[in-house]
Amino acid sequence: MNSNESINEGDESRAESRTHLRSAQTLIVKVGSRVLTDPNGLLDIGQVGNLSRQIAHLVNDGRRVILVSSGAVAAGVSKL
Repeated sequence: MNSNESINEGDESRAESRTHLRSAQTLIVKVGSRVLTDPNGLLDIGQVGNLSRQIAHLVNDGRRVILVSSGAVAAGVSKL
């Protein structure tokens, strides 16, 4: 197998994954601290709003979204 074949197989795998995602009724979204915080480690309200809008769009399209966040500690650290 040459490198072009490997790349093409990877493209097919990604395309297949996208097809599954488009047809999935339930999506699990894991969000970590780096997504929810700014460079200073504080909660990035704009990013939270952006994520919320994206999830709302999925829900409005009839999808069920399960949000898992390891960023909960980072979100609350500024309150301590």
